[in-house]
Amino acid sequence: MNATKLDVSQQGQYVKVLDVVEIDGKLYDENLNEVSLSDKPVSHTDPLYGVTFSEKASYENYYGTYRVLKILAEQDRMLVVYDSVKSGGVSVGEEKTYPISAQAETIWRQEQKQKEKMRRVKAVDFSGDKEASLFALIRDTGMIQASVPVKSKKSFETLYRTATGEDVSKHFDSEAYYEVKNEDWWGVSLRVYFPLSREDLARFDLPKEGLLVNGNMVRISNNAFVWGLIFGGLRLGRNSQVSDARIAA
Repeated sequence: MNATKLDVSQQGQYVKVLDVVEIDGKLYDENLNEVSLSDKPVSHTDPLYGVTFSEKASYENYYGTYRVLKILAEQDRMLVVYDSVKSGGVSVGEEKTYPISAQAETIWRQEQKQKEKMRRVKAVDFSGDKEASLFALIRDTGMIQASVPVKSKKSFETLYRTATGEDVSKHFDSEAYYEVKNEDWWGVSLRVYFPLSREDLARFDLPKEGLLVNGNMVRISNNAFVWGLIFGGLRLGRNSQVSDARIAA
């Protein structure tokens, strides 16, 4: 059986496209229900901002998350319905007609803002030989955790998704993610644990800030250090199954 993904465009972290698969000449949705050719999502790419919209896909703007119901490219219009709302002006289930170009500009500006935020994040560089050896050690034996206060949850989720291409919510019920209810908590706290003998401590230039050594176990509570690991390809939790190909990318 030959299964091939249809070429349905995605737009960064702001879109989730209907998962349509072609199997032996027939189309199926993500629940393996057969769909007709007319059900294939229609897409349109805005020529100025390069943002692609697809019918049945979800996007985010200032008001909330909406799903595209119909694209009228020649009229520069699309019909959408809101699935969630984060500010006033619209309600869940409400349908709106928007200029495609205006929504494309909104998404483009959101992405530029997020890229600028990424450039301001301090991160340790692991490109040197000694640093690469430490990175490999942590990848194979370590565990990364995050403590995230409620007030910082949204921004951390967005930043993590931009850095990794993955949704941090997969870690919500794991040992890797702790939601802090204390409103006085200063902000996101990242840390990594890994085993390292005292004889090997001198091999690596570990950061002094946030370093704790207890027997043969090391904890580093240092956001710049941990962001460097994440930018390098590691994720929250244990990373022993991370492929070299993903890290190289």
